[in-house]
This record gives sequence, C-alpha cells and structure tokens, in this order.
Amino acid sequence: MKGFRGILALPLLLLGLLLGGSASAGADDFVVSSTVPLTVTARTFSNSQTSVSAALSGGILAGGSLVSGSVALSSGAGHTLLVKKDGSLWAWGKNDKGQLGDGTTVNRNAPVRIGSANSWLAVAAGFDFSLALKTDGTLWSWGANGVGQLGDGLTSDKTIPAKVGTDTTWRAIAAGYAHGLGVKTDGKVYAWGSNGGGQLALPYKDSASAVSVKSSPTLVLNVGAFTNANVDVVSAGFVHSAIVKTDGTL
Repeated sequence: MKGFRGILALPLLLLGLLLGGSASAGADDFVVSSTVPLTVTARTFSNSQTSVSAALSGGILAGGSLVSGSVALSSGAGHTLLVKKDGSLWAWGKNDKGQLGDGTTVNRNAPVRIGSANSWLAVAAGFDFSLALKTDGTLWSWGANGVGQLGDGLTSDKTIPAKVGTDTTWRAIAAGYAHGLGVKTDGKVYAWGSNGGGQLALPYKDSASAVSVKSSPTLVLNVGAFTNANVDVVSAGFVHSAIVKTDGTL
C-alpha cells in the first residue's frame, strides 16, 4: 500500500490549523504548508524570499541536512522543543523529569536556550523525554528514562542532553509515550524503550520470549513481509510505531 506520508503528517496538519499563515511573530517564524503536509517552511520576515523547506513536527524528520533558515519543532505531552535557523536549541513547558534539558526540573513558561551549541538539526518530544540529532549525525537524549526511552543503556533520568553511543549516522528520529525510533543513513530503523504493546517490533506480553524493555537502540528485525531497509519516515505513537519506506509503502 502506498501514499501514506499524509497519514504520518497529521500532527503537521493539526499544527497548520492552529498556526495557519499567521505572521505575527518577530524576526523568525514558521508556517505549515497545506500543499506539502510533511514540510514546515521557515520564514525570515525581513527577507521573505529566503523561505526554505525545513525539518519536522511531531517527531517526523523528512531527511536532509540543516540549511540556512530551517527550523525543527516538536511537542510532547507538556513540553515543546525548537531548533532555530542558527542551529540553537530551545525548550519550554513542563520539566518535572528534566525533559527541557536545561539542567533543572523547573517548568518554563517561555522558551529557554539549551546549552550553547549551534549544531542541532532535529528534535522529537516524547511524553516526558526528548530526543535530538546534531548535524554531525549524533543522537542525543534527555528527560525521563524509567524504561530506557533515552537509549543510553541506563534507566536514570537526565536533565541535560547526553550523547547516545558514538554513531554518527543517525538521520531521523521519533519519540512516543515511552519509546524512541531512529533511522540511520543506511535506511535501517532502530527502536528502544518500552515494548509493552509490541511497539519495538519485539515479542511481548504472553510470549515465551517476551521483551518488556530495551534500553539501547536495537535493530528492528525482519518479520513476515517486512524487511528492515529503505526506511524513509518514522513515527512513534502512544504504544505503537509506523514507518514509511522510500517506495511509499507503510
């Protein structure tokens, strides 16, 4: 079955309804293109001709690299993450588990900059944890980690971004309620965190080989008609996962 990119883009469509074409912000803002649902268009109002296709919303990364004027935006259950066109990372909202990444557990009602790096590329906000990619292809995580959703091999919360492993080939991420998904440049998808509903594509519940938690990125196995290759887009829901391949199949 093909043509499912629009389904995974639902968060963007909802965002578009909320934000519309409003240009009431200051120097930097973003609007959602209704004709290309998976695209967030970053706009510099001082020079409206510099609009560029950008990253994502709801944890969906359409691929590509950081370009001048692009932004990445993702909202979790109570917090929001944003990458500005200069590659800086900003966060606001609920912070009881350190999901904002500012080194505290204090809620923020206005955006605060996270660290001083200008190399952030993509963000994915889960229920109370956060994932991000840098332009060098590294994966970072912070926030709640009770079931290994940070992918660092541990189960302790983190209040600042921490690099996950040493790989520099990550290109797409998604965050669900308590699990994460990532795609590498070879087109293969990895999963980690809770497997309570089989969202990691591993045996669960009554299976003799049931797996409840994976605390580090685990290659999703070939199962049935599914072959783990040529993955384009990933999306993580409450306790389920979905991918779209480069041929448009779901």
